[in-house]
Amino acid sequence: MKIKNIAALLLASVLLFSSCAGKEEKKEKPDVKADQITDTELIFQNEEYTVTKGAFEYMYSLNFHNSIEPYADYYGFDLTQSLDTQYVDKEETQSLKEYICEQTKANIYNCILYACEAKDEGFEYPELEESVNETVSSLESEAKTLGMSTEEYLKSYFGADTTPEDVKNIAELQIYAYAYNDKLITAELEKMTEDDYSSYYEENDDGTLDTEPTRSVGHILISFDFYDSEDEAYAKAKEVLGLWKAGEMTKDSFEALSNEYNDDANCFYENVTKGQMVEEFENWLFDSSRAEGDTGIVKTVYGYHVMYFVSVDEPKWREDARVSYVNGKMTEYTKGLEEKYKEGIFENKDIKSLMPDIIPLIEKQ
Repeated sequence: MKIKNIAALLLASVLLFSSCAGKEEKKEKPDVKADQITDTELIFQNEEYTVTKGAFEYMYSLNFHNSIEPYADYYGFDLTQSLDTQYVDKEETQSLKEYICEQTKANIYNCILYACEAKDEGFEYPELEESVNETVSSLESEAKTLGMSTEEYLKSYFGADTTPEDVKNIAELQIYAYAYNDKLITAELEKMTEDDYSSYYEENDDGTLDTEPTRSVGHILISFDFYDSEDEAYAKAKEVLGLWKAGEMTKDSFEALSNEYNDDANCFYENVTKGQMVEEFENWLFDSSRAEGDTGIVKTVYGYHVMYFVSVDEPKWREDARVSYVNGKMTEYTKGLEEKYKEGIFENKDIKSLMPDIIPLIEKQ
């Protein structure tokens, strides 16, 4: 079976884990060594945070559902077969299940490091409770749509040990840690100078750097999948565009209409480069006459797109330079956090055997 690189998608997947973030009192430090956690209900533990088996199942399954399942055909994975019998490398040294487990474990570990540092630095995130409630409410709504209780939904979709309390704790720590991480990234970017951009350009100027300006665009997809005919879909697209023209005719009002009518999860796409979108979409977007606030209707294989032109932006290589700069800084920062906190983090060494086989969960849905 031909194997493609799946690391990028998994690294971009949602990182969630169990926590007691926000509490002032500390637990007794567990009197165990890293290879001595045998309680099958625990995966990670330190003075501040406990990651339960149910929490790890939630994150492990989320990684699979978000990063593997939608792209199974592209990567050549067979979702009717066990993840233990499919591999991510040509030499077949690491199964797909092992790979997801390792990525999940690494993600949890790094997030615990950042959450510990955030607490020690007295970092506060005022929107934490509201954000956690939104996460929990979203799952409750999904369960209701499927005619299931939240408990049933979690056990069916994520794993037999995942509970609503796991989800709440997971979301709490994930949001807290990521808010702190975002703060650090923003601070690093503020330090970046034109000399840093020039250094990146000189080091990577092998003739392949994309120097053409990118473009940002908004769209509201009226998908053919939800209409009896193309004419009916086009009529809906005209109606939506008419609603925008009858209103404030702003980017915000376009987004408001997107929330109501868009058949795509995303309204705005930033820093789009040529070759990223389908041809008809790009022909409209990269038209040389395009100006901020332009609108139109474009037909593609997906349906009719109500278009909104946002802006002409900087070349992609400058965004790549920022990513490279921040990655370098944050890699060094993470190494420092590991040195500071690693002795107090204990883990279950038998994580893989504790994870459910995703395939039976898929069949139950």
